[in-house]
Amino acid sequence: MEIKQATVHWELKMKAEVEQKRLELEKQFGTLTTRHSSYTVELPKLELPKFSGNVLKWQEFWDSFQVFIHKNRTLQPVDKFSYLEAELEGDAKAVISGLELTNSNYEVAVNLLQERFGREKIIMDALFSKLMDLPVSSSTTAKLRETYDTIEMHLRFLKALSGNVDQPHFAFVIMSKLPKIVMARMEEFKDMEEKETVESIRKAFKRYICAQEAGGGQAELTQSAEAQETTKRFPQQKLFSPKWSWVTTTGASLSEMMDL
Repeated sequence: MEIKQATVHWELKMKAEVEQKRLELEKQFGTLTTRHSSYTVELPKLELPKFSGNVLKWQEFWDSFQVFIHKNRTLQPVDKFSYLEAELEGDAKAVISGLELTNSNYEVAVNLLQERFGREKIIMDALFSKLMDLPVSSSTTAKLRETYDTIEMHLRFLKALSGNVDQPHFAFVIMSKLPKIVMARMEEFKDMEEKETVESIRKAFKRYICAQEAGGGQAELTQSAEAQETTKRFPQQKLFSPKWSWVTTTGASLSEMMDL
């Protein structure tokens, strides 16, 4: 009889502790019911970004997941695995398909995702491909601003990964996205003594756009009659500075070029 009473008392105590923990988590986050291999618990409901396999979105997803889930000491690995599985879609979810929802498999799942989507080389090559795939901008101020902002966004990301974007292939990408007439006009916005670098091109591009925006210029630039005649007579002549002619293309991946 005493053993039975002790067992009932222990069960009630355990239920009370589980309920108390559930209420604390629910109070903080809301509720989400999920499964374990042998029991069911209620986990806090979070609004995390979904990840479907875009390598350029991996770091954003993982940073958020780390803060709320991965480094949360109140959660067991199997709970973290439940969250991870719930936030994955498409190709990303396929990477961990077949893994049983267990404590030990959480680390396996994280390593698989990091290897597939989180490697620096993969991200850098994807960023460079995005830059290369940008269409050539028209010479309207609005389109030039859009192109500038997009280029700067990718270069900031690349700089965070590699620490150095002042290399010839990046200069080529920037200039290949600008109309020749804009490149010619940008000469007026360069520092006289400044060396020709990726940074100098970016600065001249930004100054040119700011000047256009300040002047309210939205019309597309056209060549003067004199410039058009020059182009007809000398079709191989470039409208931008010959000092920038050192920029060339290469078939190597970005990560390979960064090692040169």
